[in-house]
Amino acid sequence: MGKLKGLVPDVSELDYLREQFVEATSLHGRIADFYQLDHVKWKISDPEVLYKDPVKVSYTLDANPSIKTVSRYGWFSEDQESLPVLAYITYFDTENRPIQIEERCILDILSFVDVFGTKKVNKFVVQAVATDLELNQAVLNLVPYREDLKKEKQLETVSDTVLDHSYVKRKETYNKKLEG
Repeated sequence: MGKLKGLVPDVSELDYLREQFVEATSLHGRIADFYQLDHVKWKISDPEVLYKDPVKVSYTLDANPSIKTVSRYGWFSEDQESLPVLAYITYFDTENRPIQIEERCILDILSFVDVFGTKKVNKFVVQAVATDLELNQAVLNLVPYREDLKKEKQLETVSDTVLDHSYVKRKETYNKKLEG
């Protein structure tokens, strides 16, 4: 069998496809803030994740992916009601600087601007990352961001100092009639 040419793009073709993707998404207004993990400041033992300053990235969103698409990346779920939100981004920001895409990164997507200019931004956390080598981009499995409540101090209730951590003992009384 002879070697087939043209099926796998070379580096220059991948760069061209990436530039086309960034240009297409920027022309359609699909720009989001992307928060990368700051591994210098954040240690694995720390409970909080620290992020770098956000960078602008171009993206396309698939809010209702098909089962075939989800299965392609190994994110298949039998429950078709809770399919993930997929985002496709390149490994470079809009300034053509490389970005580190990994789980727990945050993607801020502008979803609504009212007539007064008030913006509504939806935050998503990257739950999983897959690579689409054909298009030189990452496919992100997104879940809505839920801010964890910090447990600084437990709620203290008003307590009675007499009854706190003790029990009430009845006074013993001696009754001759009962004992006979």
